[in-house]
Amino acid sequence: METHKQLTIGLFGFGVVGEGLYKVLLQTPSLKACIKKICIKNNGKKRNAPASLFTTDKNDLLNDNDINVIVEVINDADAAFEIVGAALKNGKDVVSAMTSLRGRLASASRRAAAACLVAARAWTWAAAT
Repeated sequence: METHKQLTIGLFGFGVVGEGLYKVLLQTPSLKACIKKICIKNNGKKRNAPASLFTTDKNDLLNDNDINVIVEVINDADAAFEIVGAALKNGKDVVSAMTSLRGRLASASRRAAAACLVAARAWTWAAAT
């Protein structure tokens, strides 16, 4: 039987969905999952979780090597796009509530692949001359 790896989650957003996920994980210790850090916009709000979990710096989550899953449940499509793109670039698994990201990420991936192909062709051409 396959053993599942520990999920160490970096959570973006602590509204209804984010707080709900936090509570479910607290109430279900049999899951091999924990939230290590939560990135929020407004640090001044009272929240139902330890203050040490919260940050306003997205890089605290995106650059943390212990975090292997980013969960994004924010309501800002542009910020979500940046977060998801950076998380994927850093080799993290991603769960996003923003369905509109799929098309944007696919377009960005195609543009990045095309840019790499152009650079590779330029390098090949320069090496040959």
